[in-house]
Amino acid sequence: MESCSCEGKGVKKSDKEAAQWLRKAADQGLVLAQVALGDLHEKGRGVTKCSVKATQWWKKAAEQEDPVAQYHLGYSFTTGRGVEKCPIQAAEWYKKAADQGYAMAQCVMGNLYMFGFGVEQDDSVAADWYMKSAEQGQAEAKCFLGKMYLAGRGVAQSYEEAARLFKESAEQGYGEAQCNLGKLHLSGDGVARCDNEAAYWLELAADQGFAPAQMELGTLLRQGRGVARNDVEAARLIKKSAHQGVAEAQYHLGEMSATGRGVKKNYPEAARWFKKAAEQGHVEAQLQLGLLFDEGRGVPKNAKKAVHWFYIAAEQGNAEARCRLGRTLKRANLRLLQEPSWSQTQKRQHVGANQESSWDAMYEKESNDPASEMVYALFSYPSLFIIVTALLSLYMFLLL
Repeated sequence: MESCSCEGKGVKKSDKEAAQWLRKAADQGLVLAQVALGDLHEKGRGVTKCSVKATQWWKKAAEQEDPVAQYHLGYSFTTGRGVEKCPIQAAEWYKKAADQGYAMAQCVMGNLYMFGFGVEQDDSVAADWYMKSAEQGQAEAKCFLGKMYLAGRGVAQSYEEAARLFKESAEQGYGEAQCNLGKLHLSGDGVARCDNEAAYWLELAADQGFAPAQMELGTLLRQGRGVARNDVEAARLIKKSAHQGVAEAQYHLGEMSATGRGVKKNYPEAARWFKKAAEQGHVEAQLQLGLLFDEGRGVPKNAKKAVHWFYIAAEQGNAEARCRLGRTLKRANLRLLQEPSWSQTQKRQHVGANQESSWDAMYEKESNDPASEMVYALFSYPSLFIIVTALLSLYMFLLL
């Protein structure tokens, strides 16, 4: 009766009436009713929306060994939905469901072991769970297992096996797998290299709103690979990806805004997107943002901010940033007072507005002493830096 009321089969569809009948059955211990009543409380259909009550009903069913309820309960402990967040209890309930063969729970167990959430990180165990889920046809698990074969994590590296799994998952409509398969066709790893095939799969993923695919397809449109060149359409897709936080897309949108390719030339807009990518550690964006500050394009000219971004990019090994850093320090008659205090991870990111207030304390007017002239030379000419480093190493070796 409750199913009929929910679905409108033979009776007028009524969530409220369905909830009443489900409650009667749930109170008598009927597992399916308890699970369904939990779903209604979670969605607020026919009953007051309440994650606490939803979780309570799922727990009753989970304690009767229902795998769907156990999965829901695991998710509740993962997200803190209706209960206090607890990764360990989440993993325990997911495992109960996975041990009963529930494919979605098996996939989640793979994720838990992949990232060490509530369990000890273990690539091999993660791969085993993904395999169990994939064997039941779970598209997400096939994609994740494909990524493990691609990286050789928990399994022997195999581009062919990765491609096979990506294709199976992609054919089921899973966006990330479509994107990954498209990228393999671009590189020719595990599959025939084919720009047309790459564009086909990337377009399917992009149409689902998968941000990395939008970025990749936008790049193909800019280059005219596998598709007709179209800078305007490329900019549209790249902008969608950038708005979803993809650093590479933010960088390219900044570049397009700076050059006027596909969009109207706009240096302030270029600076805005370079900054977003730079804050995520994108080294080219850090360099370009430094150049804008150095030249005063789209932002007020500011040598200290230029040095800031050149330094961070140089720390990631960017040779041009190293040269620009030395030249800007020299031209602005500045020198670094001390090694910046942020960590190695923070060096790859913009450290926020509070860092701007301390920039003045990091620099002072250059005294033009011989030591600072040497530092400038080393930064400005990478070949000289390499020679001096080699000579020092030889000197230390001879001393030993």
